[in-house]
Amino acid sequence: MPIATRGDLSQYLQADLQALGIPRYRWYFRVTDRTAYFERLLRLTEYRLAHRRTLLGRVWAKISVVRLRRLGEVIGVSIHPGCFGPGLSIAHPGGIVVNPHTRIGAGCRIHQNVTIGSVKDAAPVIGDDAWLGPGAVLYGAITLGDHIAVGANSVVGDDFPGGVTVAGAPARVIRDSGY
Repeated sequence: MPIATRGDLSQYLQADLQALGIPRYRWYFRVTDRTAYFERLLRLTEYRLAHRRTLLGRVWAKISVVRLRRLGEVIGVSIHPGCFGPGLSIAHPGGIVVNPHTRIGAGCRIHQNVTIGSVKDAAPVIGDDAWLGPGAVLYGAITLGDHIAVGANSVVGDDFPGGVTVAGAPARVIRDSGY
């Protein structure tokens, strides 16, 4: 669901703040908490990309994309606009790569060194309330259900239903309840 209105933008920003456990954004997050600043810039970029019908809108969208890419290079995060639903929480930046065709629902918590890739332009689809542990690799045309937890250093290449915990290389169900 794209961020089409200011109300949608406000809803996404509030959900991200709640997921991060931060009461509100501060100006000094640009220096002290770059993860929170990256998430805010991601949402602003999504909003601006939806409003690029005028020349000024296209300029702002281009500036936002460049700023997002540069900050992502600094903190080691490559997330394209439009991949995540509201409530994104990047627990630890560094080494996070998400394919632009990936779709992830609301309330995702993602840790460092997570790779979500595609095989022949077929990217993963992940439901709401996902927890992706450090070093997890998800690839291919897979579908993961709601309330799923992917363990650390897991390699997921198959579909899994919601409400389970998967771990291992290759991943398998280790618990019938999510995190």
